[in-house]
Amino acid sequence: MSFEPQFRYRRRWVRWIVAGILVLALAAGALTWLQGRRDGAAAPSPTTTTSTTASPTAARVANGCLGGSAITAQTVLTAQQQAQLDDVGAAEFAATVYRWLGSDESLPPADEVPVVLGAITAPDATETVAGMADRVEELGLTDERQGPPSSTKGGGYYIESSNEDEVVVSVLLTIPEMKDEAGNVMATATTFTLDRSSGEWQLEDNSADRQISDLEEIAQPFSGGC
Repeated sequence: MSFEPQFRYRRRWVRWIVAGILVLALAAGALTWLQGRRDGAAAPSPTTTTSTTASPTAARVANGCLGGSAITAQTVLTAQQQAQLDDVGAAEFAATVYRWLGSDESLPPADEVPVVLGAITAPDATETVAGMADRVEELGLTDERQGPPSSTKGGGYYIESSNEDEVVVSVLLTIPEMKDEAGNVMATATTFTLDRSSGEWQLEDNSADRQISDLEEIAQPFSGGC
């Protein structure tokens, strides 16, 4: 699929192009939006929706800090081990992966990318996900993460669909240290397709199925934020 970043506010073309390549490769063509949160408020309570399969753990709310508060490869690996194989567990794992993935202002360290991808890439992942390790050297990543981190504080998640083997979940994160010209906190969102057939969560695909404005209306806030 094509990758065309969309912005509501000011554009950072050079940095976004680099980040776009990473997100396209690592997240299988995902489109990440950055836009101001209206009035700087946390995502509102979700409206009533129906997924393809009713979740047996609907009463449990996803923890936004699964794996720990640090944004490292080990945090992702720990979250993969800890996440339950239900819809909420999918949301928790997706949130940790997305915090690690970062934004155009905060990309993961180069040496962490193959470690994480080797552990979370599903056998039948899309080509851009499966082939990311071979392309990472072209991205010009640094040895250390730089820039403001993404956070689950003020963010949320929405289960798009769920079946026996996979869950599709959209995740909304905030970037507390970044604000638009009006002073509103910036946000980022994406949709993960996760596979659980192997007995642990693995990344199968990523897409731009949900915009931030949608998730601000329907997302379930995380029970804790990092």
